[in-house]
Formats: sequence, C-alpha cells, structure tokens
Amino acid sequence: KISRVDKLKAAIQKGLVDGQAVDATNPERHEMMDAWCADQSTEDAATKRQVCARVRNRKDFVARREVLLQWWCGEQGHGESVKCKQMEFGKKVESTMNGTERKALALEFKASQPADAEALIDEEQKEMMRAVCASIHGKDDLFRSLCKNHMELR
Repeated sequence: KISRVDKLKAAIQKGLVDGQAVDATNPERHEMMDAWCADQSTEDAATKRQVCARVRNRKDFVARREVLLQWWCGEQGHGESVKCKQMEFGKKVESTMNGTERKALALEFKASQPADAEALIDEEQKEMMRAVCASIHGKDDLFRSLCKNHMELR
C-alpha cells in the first residue's frame, strides 16, 4: 500500500507535480497533511498534535472564509470589495492543482489590485470581522473564540 505522502513524492520526482509549489495554498499538501493527521501509526505524538492543530486551524480558516464569502460578500452586498476579491482569489488558488497555474493566478491578481489594496483590505477586514462578530455568526463555534479573544472585534 502506497501512502499519499509516497504518491506525492513519486509524482514530484516524475515531474508530474511542481515540487516548488508544494506550499500553503497547495491542495495536494492539504490532502497529504489530512491523511497524515488521520493516520494513527506515527510514533511522534507531540509533533503530530502540534502540526495537526495547524491543519485543523487551516480547515477552520477555509470554513470561515466560506461563511464570510456568503454572508459578507453576498448577503451584505460587499461582493465587489477588495477583501471579497481577495477571498475569492484565495478560494480559486486553493482549488488549482497546478503550481504554475497558481503562480499565474497570483501574478494576475496582484496586477489587478489598486495601489492601496493592502490598506483597503486591512480596513475592510476589521469592519467585516466586527460585523460578523456582532451577527448570529459570531456565536457559532467557527467564530466564537475568535470574536471573544480579540478586543478590537467587539
């Protein structure tokens, strides 16, 4: 039985997967980490707890982004904002399996951003999180601790 890690390694060695693109946005990496965290056979439990906590945090991040895309960008009418475009971009990149395509998407996205995009995104992020924390979503498990632990979101 070949593990997913071994399959990924073999695909990189054969040139079927861009090894340089095994990064934080890579769906193959996330699939591999999910499999490793689900595997009960590892002997280094402390390392696994720490790494798998990050894997769970990443899953929560993706789930929060989905809620925010639907609620903030859709229901609240901010769909054309820089923050919503950034979240849509993140979603698109994570569903793109090819590292070269992800890089092209990143270059295209960066070129489409206004000069003050970073400041606009930061400002909207705060506004969006204050609003979601004040909404019914703020009481949901996905947002509750985030809203509770950050004074600036109250």
